[in-house]
Amino acid sequence: MIVYFSDRDMNVLGSASTGLPRGLTVTEDLKSEEVETGVAAFSCKLPYTPDTRHEVERCAAVGNYLFRNAGFGNELYTIIETEADTEAGTVYLYAEDAGLGLLNAVALAYAAESEQPITHYFEKWLDGTGFAVGVNEAGSEMKRLAWDDEATVTERLQDVAEQFGCELSFSFDIEGLDITGRYANIHRKRGKDIGAQLRLNEDVSRIVSKRTIENLATSLLAVGGTPSGSDIPATLEGYSYDDGDCYVSGRYLNSRAALEKWGETGPDGQRRHVVRLFTCDAASQEELCTQAVAELKKYGEAEVNYEIELARLPSGVRIGDRVNIVDDAGGLYLSARILKLETSIAEDTRTATLGEYLIQDSGIAQKVEELAAQVKASGAQSRYTWIAYADDAAGNGISLDPTGKAYMGTAANQTTETVDLSDPGIFTWVKVQGEKGEAGEPGTPGEPGADGKDAVSYAIESSAGTALRPDVASTVLTAHIYQGGAELDPDGAWDYTWYGDTGGGAQIIGNGKSMTLLAADIGSSMLVHFVCDDGVSTPVVGTDTADEVLAARLNAIEQSNADTATAINAVQAEMEG
Repeated sequence: MIVYFSDRDMNVLGSASTGLPRGLTVTEDLKSEEVETGVAAFSCKLPYTPDTRHEVERCAAVGNYLFRNAGFGNELYTIIETEADTEAGTVYLYAEDAGLGLLNAVALAYAAESEQPITHYFEKWLDGTGFAVGVNEAGSEMKRLAWDDEATVTERLQDVAEQFGCELSFSFDIEGLDITGRYANIHRKRGKDIGAQLRLNEDVSRIVSKRTIENLATSLLAVGGTPSGSDIPATLEGYSYDDGDCYVSGRYLNSRAALEKWGETGPDGQRRHVVRLFTCDAASQEELCTQAVAELKKYGEAEVNYEIELARLPSGVRIGDRVNIVDDAGGLYLSARILKLETSIAEDTRTATLGEYLIQDSGIAQKVEELAAQVKASGAQSRYTWIAYADDAAGNGISLDPTGKAYMGTAANQTTETVDLSDPGIFTWVKVQGEKGEAGEPGTPGEPGADGKDAVSYAIESSAGTALRPDVASTVLTAHIYQGGAELDPDGAWDYTWYGDTGGGAQIIGNGKSMTLLAADIGSSMLVHFVCDDGVSTPVVGTDTADEVLAARLNAIEQSNADTATAINAVQAEMEG
C-alpha cells in the first residue's frame, strides 16, 4: 500500500508505503468504516530517522490531505490529529474522509416550509463546501423536516439520511493526484448480500447469543409528525386498522398474539398490555400506522442478539455487506450485516463488527428459514469474479470489450460464470487507462516449446501496459495461473503475495489476486512477481524458483512536457532467471 500527502493547495509533499524498498514507511495502518456514521477513518504510524524526521513531520501535518488506493477505489482523507513520539521515533496520524469542510462547517436551525425530497436538504447543507450529491437511491420520497438546534454538516446529513431511511457515504474522483469531484452519497442500504458463508469452527470461532425482553411491548401509543397546516401531531385516533393480530384502539396499536404471550395479569384476572411510546415523523395516519405495525411486530417478541467472533473474513467483503453465519451442529443460520470494518494492509488483518440479528423467539424467523434453505441448497456452489470495462466510474458504457474504455470493474463472488452487464453498480470501478504509448519494435520469435498440454503456466496482466508515464498514474496487476489452458483460480480464492524490486531487493507491495501499482512508485524500472499459495500443494504455487515465478518488468517513463508523452519502451514480460 502506498499513501501520498499533499498540502491544502494540493501540492504533493511526499509518499510512504508498507513495503517499497525506499522512501518513508507506513506501519500499524488501520482503516475503520461504520455504516452508522458513513465516515471512514484512517490512522497509521510513520517511523522516522534523524535524516527523515523533518520530511515526516512536513507530510503528516494536521490539515494536510492523504491519498491512497487499497483495491476498492480512490480514497481521500484529511489529517485531523497527529502525535509525535521522539523516544519511539514515530509520528501517529488520524484522518477522516469527509474533510474539514464538512466536519467543521455548522448547520444552523432550519424548518422546511413544505415537504421536500432528500436532495433539497443535502444541497442546502452542502452549498459552499465543495461537495455535491453523488449517488441518490432515495427515490422521489418527500418529507417536511425541521431542526431547532445547530450541528456539524456531517451530523446534519446523517440525520437527514436516517429520517429518509437511508445511509450516507462519501466518495471522491481523483485524476492522478488531483481531486476532480467530492460527493456525499445517499444509499437505500449500503453493501450487498454477497452470499459469503462463514462457518463455525472454520471462519467463526465463537457464537454468543443474548436474549432480552427489555424493549418488549404488546401495545404502542403512536405519535407522528405534525401535518402541514396543523399544530397537532398525527395520532391513530379515529383511524381504522385490523390485520387479525394488530389493531387500532383509540390512539393505541395493540397486538393480540403479543398480549396472549407477554401480557401481565391484573387483579381482575384479565391480561394487561405492556405499553410503550412510539414516535416518528409520519404526518399521515396511514404512514403512522404502517410504521407502528412494523415496530410492534419487532417488539412483540423477545429480542435475540448475537456476538460473533471471527477467525477469518473473506476478501472482497465491504462495509454494509451481508454474510451468512452457519452453525451446522446447532442448526443455526443467520444473516448478519457488516456494520463496522477495520482493515490493516501492513498487518494483513480484517476485523468486522456484525449486527442486525433480530429473529423470532420461536427459533428461526421465516426470513432466516428461507436463508437456511438457500445456504443448504447452495452447497459447494462455484463462485466467479466478473470483469467489465466502462467509460467512467459510474459504469456508463459498460462492456466486456476494453477497447477505448478508461475504467475496469470487478465483481467478486458471483454465482454464474456469464457476466451480467445489466447493473453496473455491482462492479468496483478503477481508472486504468491513460494515453496510449507508441508501439515497440516486434521481438524475435522464440524457439518452439514442448507440448504443454498439462503444463502449468503463469501470467501477469497489466491493465495499462508495462510502460507507465506519470500521467497514466496507475496500473492494475492481476495474477493468472493456467493448466492445460484452464485458469486454476479464476475467483481469487488462493492467497497471493506481490513483490517489487527496484534494484534494492524484493519487497512486499501488495496482496490479493489483483493489486494497484502507481507509476510514481516504480522509479525508472521495477521487477514485479507474485507468490501464490493454494493451501494444498507442496511446494506452493509460485515459490521463488526460476521455473515457478513469472515476473513482469514495469518501466516508468519520464515526461518532459505534460502535453507530449514520450512512451518508447516496449512491453516486456519475462521469466525470472
